[in-house]
Amino acid sequence: MAIHPADSDAIYIGTDVGGSYRYNHLTEEWELVTNGLSQQNRGYDANQAIALDPKDPDVVYMALGNKSGGEGVIVKNGILRSFDRGNTWTDINVTGTITADNTKPLQSLMSVDPNNGNVLYAVCPYEGLYRTRNVRDKVPVWEKLNIPGFTAASDLKNIMSGVAIDGSETESGMSKTIYVSTRTGGVYRSDDCGTSFTLLEESPKTVTMMQTNKSGELYVNADFQDGGILKYDGKNWSSVSPFKDRGYCSFAINPNDEKVIAAAAKTDL
Repeated sequence: MAIHPADSDAIYIGTDVGGSYRYNHLTEEWELVTNGLSQQNRGYDANQAIALDPKDPDVVYMALGNKSGGEGVIVKNGILRSFDRGNTWTDINVTGTITADNTKPLQSLMSVDPNNGNVLYAVCPYEGLYRTRNVRDKVPVWEKLNIPGFTAASDLKNIMSGVAIDGSETESGMSKTIYVSTRTGGVYRSDDCGTSFTLLEESPKTVTMMQTNKSGELYVNADFQDGGILKYDGKNWSSVSPFKDRGYCSFAINPNDEKVIAAAAKTDL
């Protein structure tokens, strides 16, 4: 789910097989926004991630696709862009494969730079981290960023799992600090707009989701053995899980009050 921080009318959800939806406040119903895509390209029914431009509520990005579509189905995957809140879409041709076939959903595969709406980061779990600095152009140009120690994964053990941006400081018109996580290797940080990354010491190894607040603190969701929901304040990691004996499906930070955090607990560990 994604809710625009400046426009509460812009609410979107994605499903694993049933398409992607936008909430209509007038009818109080969910509207399928991927209905116009070819039904032969059934991979687009699977939503992997949603990213919104914090400064423009009309702009929506969705990472769509899966790895197997069944007999006679053309499997599609990629990142689609909309300038009109999901009424029309354009495939912006990310270089890598956006899907992961992971039993633990990855919810932070894309992030728009909050200080520069032309910059979009996208995680292709098997290949790595990509960035475009002209995402609003007709044909965005993608570049792959180097994450030391990460190589293209052939299975689920070493996939890249998420990206998050700290927008509290800028350099050359972009946010300085970028975080990227892997499923077994920990969390990496860049303090030079993505030019180089360094592994954070004592970072959790099983991250499936990341989010930053306006103060620049990083929150991650990991397996409960790894601490569950944790906060990184720039120096230290601490668990902020409501309960320490269970895992969590997801969490969300209130964009207007960063002290308010909602967490969805798992029914099992």
